[in-house]
Amino acid sequence: MPLKFLLALLVVFLPAIAEAADISGVAKVREGDTIHIGTTRIRLGGIDAPSVDQLCLNNSGERWTCGVAARDELAKYTDGKSWTCHVQRSDRRGRQVARCEVDGEDIQKWMVKNGWALSYVRFSHDYDADEKAAREAKAGMWQGAFIAPWDWRIRNKKTVILGFAKPPENAHAILLASASGAIVIAFGIRPDRKAMELAQQEHVDIRSHTIIYEVSDELKKAMEGLLEPVIQETHLGRAEVRNTFRVKGSGTVAGCYVVEGVLKRDAQIRVVRDGVVIYTSKLSSLKRFKDDASEVRTGFECGAGIANFNDVKVGDILECFSVQKLSAAEAAGQSVGTAGRK
Repeated sequence: MPLKFLLALLVVFLPAIAEAADISGVAKVREGDTIHIGTTRIRLGGIDAPSVDQLCLNNSGERWTCGVAARDELAKYTDGKSWTCHVQRSDRRGRQVARCEVDGEDIQKWMVKNGWALSYVRFSHDYDADEKAAREAKAGMWQGAFIAPWDWRIRNKKTVILGFAKPPENAHAILLASASGAIVIAFGIRPDRKAMELAQQEHVDIRSHTIIYEVSDELKKAMEGLLEPVIQETHLGRAEVRNTFRVKGSGTVAGCYVVEGVLKRDAQIRVVRDGVVIYTSKLSSLKRFKDDASEVRTGFECGAGIANFNDVKVGDILECFSVQKLSAAEAAGQSVGTAGRK
C-alpha cells in the first residue's frame, strides 16, 4: 500500500479516533445534563435537562426550581460512583458531548426515565420510550409544570407547558420568558395579580403599552438585544520562543524575542507550533530581565509565562491579541463608519 495513501487515511481517521476517546473518573455534577470530570466539561448526549435557573411549578402549582432538583437528584444517585463517558463530539460552548455510564448503567436513560430530563431527538430517538414512561408516571418534572425546552418546541412546532400541574392564568408567557431570558410585552391588557406575582418572583420584566408605536420601538430594542454579540479580535504582536526556563512555583517561562508589534501582560495569547495553534490562553507574566513589564515591543527580549500551559518549546510562535465583545448594532455602526472612510 503506497505511503501517501496510508498518510491520507491517518489524516481522515485520526481526528475521529481522538474524538471517540473515553473519559473516566468521579464526576462533579453541574446541571442535570452537564458534569465535570477533572478539568473536562461534559454535556450528556441524547437528553435535555432544565438549567438550574429555569422556572417550573410543583404539583401544587407553586414555584419550583426543577433544574436544581434535577441536578441534585443526579448528584445524589451518582455520588462517589465511577463514570465512563464515550465522547462523540464537541459543542459550540467547548464541552465534550458524550454518552455516559455510571457503574455500567446508562445514566441518560436513568435521567429521562425518572423524569429529570427529556429525550433530545435532534440527534437521536434513543430515550423516547423512557420519556413517555416518565410522563405517564408523573415522575420528576412531570409531576408539576414546566415550559417545553427548545428542542421539544422545534419537534412539535408549538410552545406548550408540559406536566400535570395547572399553572395560574397568564403564566404561559412568564414561564417561557423565564426559561429563555426574555421580556413580556403586553399591548392593551393588564396581567392579573397572580401572573404579576409570578413575574416578580422570577424577575421577568413585563412592559405594558397602549400605543402601538411604543410596542414597535420596544420590539426593535428587544430584537437588537437578542442578537448574538460580535466578537472582535485585534492582533497585537508576535514573539518567537528562543529559550525556555523552569521557574519554581511559576512553571515554564518562555524566553522570547518580539518580532512584530507588542506583547501585553494579561492579553490573550496563542501558541503556534509548525503553523498549528496548539493552545490559547492568557499571559500570566511578562518580564524584562527581572522586572515586571506591562508590555514589550518589537526588537526586545522578554520572559513570558502562559497561564495553565508548560509545554512551550523553542521555535514556538506566541501570537498576542485582544478580544472585544460588541453588540450587533455597535458592530454594524463600525462597519458603516469604516466603509464611509474608504
